[in-house]
Amino acid sequence: MLYKLEQLILYYNAIRIIPDHAFGLHTKLKEINLSFNMIHYVGSFAFENLLALRVLNLRYNKLFVLNNYAFAVEQVNPNLLLDLSNNYIIFVSEETFRNQVPKLLNISNNHLQSLSKSNFENMLKTMTTESYGMIVTKGNRFLCTCENSAWWVILPYVSKQYIKGFVCSDLNINLMNVTFKDIRCKEN
Repeated sequence: MLYKLEQLILYYNAIRIIPDHAFGLHTKLKEINLSFNMIHYVGSFAFENLLALRVLNLRYNKLFVLNNYAFAVEQVNPNLLLDLSNNYIIFVSEETFRNQVPKLLNISNNHLQSLSKSNFENMLKTMTTESYGMIVTKGNRFLCTCENSAWWVILPYVSKQYIKGFVCSDLNINLMNVTFKDIRCKEN
């Protein structure tokens, strides 16, 4: 095994899956670039022990669903740039990002209709408390309904600042301006 490997560049290959615990023993890795492949599956804890990792690039793949624990870690890596842009992501499982609070999470240009509270609330609390991080969301198809949007409306302004490019596609309103009236929801 290549335990001292710091950079893994495998873009433009025909890679289809990343198995469970795929990079568990490669703790020295600083950059993994798997962009422009055909990856449709990321296994549980695939990147869990990579505390030195600075860049994880999975843009332009075939991801539709982000499975439980796919990007889960035991210890927060506040220097990680995680790029999942330009895939086909429609669903993020509840534990996908367990303990993960990257410096940058780019999920732009996917097919997301919602940012679930279970996935992103704790990440945003940490970003707000520690004053670092950003989630880039532009180019998704967010539907602002009472069911999936009420938590966004009551999200503190300071937390909303860590989400960039969010627009309700059905209302053409950005995250900072969405109200309970817009989403046809009564205030609790």
